[in-house]
Amino acid sequence: MTRKGLTLVELMVVLAIMALLLPIGAWGMAQRRQAEQWRAAAGALEGLLRAGGQIARSSGREVRLAVAGGAAYLEQDGLPLHLGDRPLTAGRVTAPHLRVELLPGMSLSPGGLRWRASGRVEGPHELTLLWGGRSRTYAVSEWGEVEVR
Repeated sequence: MTRKGLTLVELMVVLAIMALLLPIGAWGMAQRRQAEQWRAAAGALEGLLRAGGQIARSSGREVRLAVAGGAAYLEQDGLPLHLGDRPLTAGRVTAPHLRVELLPGMSLSPGGLRWRASGRVEGPHELTLLWGGRSRTYAVSEWGEVEVR
């Protein structure tokens, strides 16, 4: 008569193998999550740079890229564009796509980018986003076209 099932030794070997493989999988998931966060922040910043020129041309007023408080956002007349300016929406976030939260340890340099009402860009024409060992450079042409390098 043959018995079916696992012996205690076989079960312990399987558990030991699982204990060795589990941290490897967890480390890989953490790396993947960081990569996704990086791509999301970098993509949102590219969208923000493209929106700056469009808003300046459509409103006929200067728009400035501000970096403060762990975020990058667009300003017009010294007021953040992602916050409401009407009595019912004052101080509330009404346009979240016009603000990019920077991840802890992430830096954007240099600042001071401005779009004139004509859409013409003034200030540094290259911005670099840094985080950990990663970097992405955004080249903004004189007329607001954005190229990612």
